[in-house]
Formats: sequence, structure tokens, C-alpha cells
Amino acid sequence: MLTLNNVTITFEDTVTGNDAYYKASRKATIKVVEKNFFAEDIKVSLDKRYNNETEYKSVDLKLDFKAAANETDTYEALIEFTDDADYILDVEYTDKSGNIYEYDKDIRFTVDTIAPVISLAYEDSDTADYYNSDRIAKVTVNEHNFNPDGITLNVIGNTTNTDGTINTVNLTEKYQKMLRETEWKNDRDIYVGYVEITDEARSSLELSYTDPAGNVSNVVSDEFVIDKQAPTNLEIKYSEPVNKIQEWFYGDEIEVTISAFDSISGIDGFEYSYTVSNDVSSRNKGKENVKVTADMIVDGTYTFKIPAQFRGC
Repeated sequence: MLTLNNVTITFEDTVTGNDAYYKASRKATIKVVEKNFFAEDIKVSLDKRYNNETEYKSVDLKLDFKAAANETDTYEALIEFTDDADYILDVEYTDKSGNIYEYDKDIRFTVDTIAPVISLAYEDSDTADYYNSDRIAKVTVNEHNFNPDGITLNVIGNTTNTDGTINTVNLTEKYQKMLRETEWKNDRDIYVGYVEITDEARSSLELSYTDPAGNVSNVVSDEFVIDKQAPTNLEIKYSEPVNKIQEWFYGDEIEVTISAFDSISGIDGFEYSYTVSNDVSSRNKGKENVKVTADMIVDGTYTFKIPAQFRGC
């Protein structure tokens, strides 16, 4: 409620954002307590700027003042602010005796009923799931009353320990702060900012924006892996043959187990080859560049068999 001595301005807000932004239309009642009231003595001016405009347009409002019910010498009029726009309301009143009542500052506020729209893209323009370098995320917000503090960016990073357990790190505070503080550039209501994701992990992102009036955007989610390091602990093991003729020469098949570890990406594949001696049976065949794909690997391990090697026929 704003009071100018005998002039009172009361807003009837049902849904508010903060002191300056509102996500619903507003109504204001101007009430004048004056024995000798004449509507022409009160001047109500409204400056209004629509979302697609850069300058305010001013108009003097002709309000319909009526006697208030059950109140002596009291008159009131209603103003409605229904458009999405910036408003400046100014009220002056001079009675017939020349007494001037003027509010010492303009009443400024914004009605914003439109939900913002947010989108996420990347500078590498790639749609893969795995990357061996940092990624630069491009965030675009379509919002007239943009404030970067309204950005919400949740980032959770997961890596795998050697025992198979998952290590989870909350990276939200780091990347949300970076995105809010980045240099945002705009073309009218389209704002663009960038944040570089550098942590090596399987990262899950969730992005949204809330404007100053409290309107909430759509939610954008994504997941990808940044892994800059090669797998470790590459190991080859052989089963103990039952029929061992001599060192490295067996009369029955052996089992070969290949294993490696990667805490971020996991093991995506192996490639192996083996050859046979020239003096063994022609029925023995070696193999070259055998590719083992991820669907064939269990917990970083793959097992295959080498058939028995026979001399002669």
C-alpha cells in the first residue's frame, strides 16, 4: 500500500515474483479521501513498455472514480495491468484549494507471464557419448527479463573404482557458478552464455532457468563422458595346460584371459593376434587382429581359447 497523505494506492496481487516482477496481471485501487473531490483534480499517468519495445510510451489515464461504499468523502478507481510489459505509474492530486499531494517516486514494476525457454548445445557439434577432451557447452535463454542468477545447472560426475564401486562427485556448485558468471551476450531477448566442462567423468547435466517473476523454463538434460587417459593395468593370463609337452608347446588347448581397467569410460574393446610355429601341423591356424567389442567384455575382461598345437600330421 502506498499513501500520498489523503491518496492511497493499493495493489491486489494474488501471484507475485518479487518487489519488481509479477507473473500474473495486477490490479491497483486508487482511493482519495476528500470532501470536495473532483475527478479532474487527480492526474494518473502510466508509462508502458512492451517486451518488443525499447522506449516507454506515456499516457494520461482517465479513471472512473466512484464513491466508496460505506466510507464518507471517499472515492476510488480501479486500474488493471494485464499486458506483459514494464510499467511506471505516477499519481498527482491537487484539490480545489491548491493543496498538492504527489508521491515522491514513481511506482515501477514488470508483469511477466511468459515462461522462458532454454536450450543446450556444444561447440564441438558432436552427438557422440564419449570424448577425450574438454567440452564447451553453449546455453541459450529466450527471456525478456533475463538475470543470470536464475540459471540452474546441476552436474553430477561418476567414476568407477577398481573394486567396481561407483564414486559420485557433485559438480553443481562449480559449473553453475561458472555459467552464471560467464559473459552473457544477447540479441534482444535471446541470451547466450558458455561454460567449459573439464572434469573427467561420466557427467549428467540438468539445466533450467527461472525468471525474476518466478516463471520456470523447460528442463534440458544430457549425459556424456570425458576421458582423457588411456586404460591401465593391461594384463594377459594363461590357463595351466593339462598336456604340456614342453615350454610354450601344449598338447591341448589353453585359455587366454585379457583384462584392463578404465575408471571413466570402461573398456570398449580389445584387439589380439597369435601365430603358430612353422613346424607344426597345417591344421593349426593363427589369428590376426581379432577385434573384441564392448558387448563381449565383462568387467573389463575377455577370455578366448587357443587350440592345441601338434607337430606333424
